[in-house]
Amino acid sequence: MSYQKILNEEFEMRLNRNSAYSLRAFARDLGISHSSLSRVLTGEQGLSAEKTALIAKKLNFSQQESTRFKSLVLAACARSPQAREWARLKLKETDTSEAQVSLEYFRAISDWWHFAIIELTQVKDFQSDPKWISERLQIPLADTKEAIARLLKLELMEISPTGKLLKNVEFRATPSGTPDRSIKMNHQQILKKAEAALFEQSAEERDFSNITFAMNTETLAWAQKELKKFRRALTRRLAADQNKDRLYSLAIQLFALDKKWDKKNES
Repeated sequence: MSYQKILNEEFEMRLNRNSAYSLRAFARDLGISHSSLSRVLTGEQGLSAEKTALIAKKLNFSQQESTRFKSLVLAACARSPQAREWARLKLKETDTSEAQVSLEYFRAISDWWHFAIIELTQVKDFQSDPKWISERLQIPLADTKEAIARLLKLELMEISPTGKLLKNVEFRATPSGTPDRSIKMNHQQILKKAEAALFEQSAEERDFSNITFAMNTETLAWAQKELKKFRRALTRRLAADQNKDRLYSLAIQLFALDKKWDKKNES
């Protein structure tokens, strides 16, 4: 993984969200010039420590993501050989088998169909044939085979003595330390699936609703805990049914509709 790849993946994620989004717009959002960004992505130009910190902030990286991003830049762009070597050693500390598993988790969480395949094994007419899974989830056969191999490697699925794919874990939340970027990519994909379902599925097959209300932001942490309890209680109840016949996704969004007002800007 290079810092250029991280930036390219972020750009692709935004482009998937908005087909009119451009590299120029991405440069604007990162706070750098379009020409500089183009040279950075092709490796013709490096990033200064100041620009690296700015980009990490603009992309809302977590502490862990920010530290790794800065180390990747430093290892490639630092003028001092000692600084480059220090950064490489820092990165090498995390480039272990555990880090490789984390990367596999990143891929599994980024693409919605990985955990859909796991849950699909619970449907009563499930078939372990990749072609059947591919057609049921409407994803390419190559992606299906790759996902199954990854899930087996991560031990999230197993193969029975009779050759049947089985769910191996109760997955309820993303693993601690999961990159925020992978979670965003997953949510983006699910929101697109939800948009399609809004027009393609009948009202009997789905349930969509929304409510707009004003609230005290100091109660947000409490609301998040309550939503988590509700999600877990509902999925436990539905998962207990032994006669499952379809695969569903529950997505709840609670977010601010207005722009945060900074009182310091008041005259």
